[in-house]
Amino acid sequence: MDYYWRGLCLLGAPGIRAYALVPTLVGAVLCAVGFYWATQWIDTWIADYLPPALQWLGYLVWPLLALVGAALIFFGLALLANLIASPFNGLLSAAVERQQTGRLAPSATRPWLAEVRASVGSELRKFRYFALLGVAGLLLMLIPGLLVFAPLLCLMGSAWMLAIEYLDGPLSNHGRGYPAARKLLSQHGRMALGFGAACTLVTLVPLLNFVAMPAGVIGATLMYLEQFADTDH
Repeated sequence: MDYYWRGLCLLGAPGIRAYALVPTLVGAVLCAVGFYWATQWIDTWIADYLPPALQWLGYLVWPLLALVGAALIFFGLALLANLIASPFNGLLSAAVERQQTGRLAPSATRPWLAEVRASVGSELRKFRYFALLGVAGLLLMLIPGLLVFAPLLCLMGSAWMLAIEYLDGPLSNHGRGYPAARKLLSQHGRMALGFGAACTLVTLVPLLNFVAMPAGVIGATLMYLEQFADTDH
């Protein structure tokens, strides 16, 4: 989790804050939309599925639905935000690497359009993988008794996917990307879940979630530089 907190602390650092601006704006807009959708969905579900005599149960069910619904909606919007901001996330990651090491990432020499195509293509490949995991998770929740564990399943699934999402940035800057992120994080499961859990929790905190994405990119870049950079050779 320390990598994520360090990412938050570096948001305003010289040489980094300008590159964090676009991902922050994208995250702010989509998180505001997600908050509105989540509250509307929960109120509609309670009104439609609880009979009038049991409407008082809504006060007990609301927190559980809020956690599950917020995780699903905010995570879905986080994927969309990363798709929109992916070229800028790559620039942010490269800026962090330059600030920390004084070296330019290999992606800095690639043409802008080539970088955009590579970033969007990587996001689409990840989206397919994340969609399959999401469907598997929803099917598990249909098994009687497992709904009680839905918040934990959502947290773990979101943590795993966000860890892959953000580590893909620095790896892509070095010509590796999403498959390498999956492989490396599968070998460091505790680190992946700790980092991803911090990403998820910040995503669910109003106002702080506006900077969840750029902080994740910065933190994942620090993780890459300190843990995985030597695997490039």
